[in-house]
Amino acid sequence: MFLRKINMDDISVLEKLIIDNGIKDTAVVDIKRKGKWVEITIFRYNLPVTVEDCAEVTRIFSNSEEVSNLFGEDCVIAVASPGIGRKLTTSREMEIFTGQEIIATWNKPDDNILYKTEAVLTNYDETGITVQNKENLLKLTWQDIKSIHLSEKEEKIRGEL
Repeated sequence: MFLRKINMDDISVLEKLIIDNGIKDTAVVDIKRKGKWVEITIFRYNLPVTVEDCAEVTRIFSNSEEVSNLFGEDCVIAVASPGIGRKLTTSREMEIFTGQEIIATWNKPDDNILYKTEAVLTNYDETGITVQNKENLLKLTWQDIKSIHLSEKEEKIRGEL
């Protein structure tokens, strides 16, 4: 597994638009482009992302000259929440979700066993991630990691706040 690169300058522009429009405690965690379609994933600290949040941020971005300059005038914006069980693939997501509960799966180079743990993401760097489960502090390398997902338990807790 490796982390997909995203343009932090684009993220900064989008987050400034969110703040300037009075939406607090919200971060952009991912941007995916496919032709003229641009999917932007947002995250709210300590709150679930609602359909209304996505609609409001879509409206802000769709009416923004800055967004047209970034992605083109004919771009179609879709804003989404991280979603339950979402796979984490970018360094921005690792940054945002540090301290959150995740599910990591990996295997060791010397065996054919697939390991899985539900743990708190405590750190990440160019070599891999560190997670704390109930028993251990684990350091997993990017080459051994098969997937990292948000924990469904974490999303349920955030949804109840």
